[in-house]
Amino acid sequence: MADLPKANPPTEDILNDHELAHRTITQHNTDLAIFDDEQLAILKCFALDPTPETQRWVLENMCGAVVDAEGTPDDKIGRSVGEKGSLAGYVVARYGRVKDDRHTFYPSEVEALRGWFEGGGGGVAKL
Repeated sequence: MADLPKANPPTEDILNDHELAHRTITQHNTDLAIFDDEQLAILKCFALDPTPETQRWVLENMCGAVVDAEGTPDDKIGRSVGEKGSLAGYVVARYGRVKDDRHTFYPSEVEALRGWFEGGGGGVAKL
């Protein structure tokens, strides 16, 4: 494995450069790990079934968010969850909601996370 940098860049840069999924996978179990087990569980639950129903369930039951009557997560919910310290919740809330959103995953990134989790990555217990 290539040498890792001494520190992660600012979260804003990681999100803007769409490096969150890659760094989550490659830096797991290192000093530069992005997520702890609780946050990985949020990502895993969503990545294994990235549907609007799962998105809402994750936000309400794992992140403590209140989703509107239409069940539409949005930037406001993303900020609220992020302010509670959940970067995983933040990107899940924003997923698929804003065209050209630089602060969430592309579908290919969710697929990469899903493959990693399905292959035993993350060491997070089955949900």
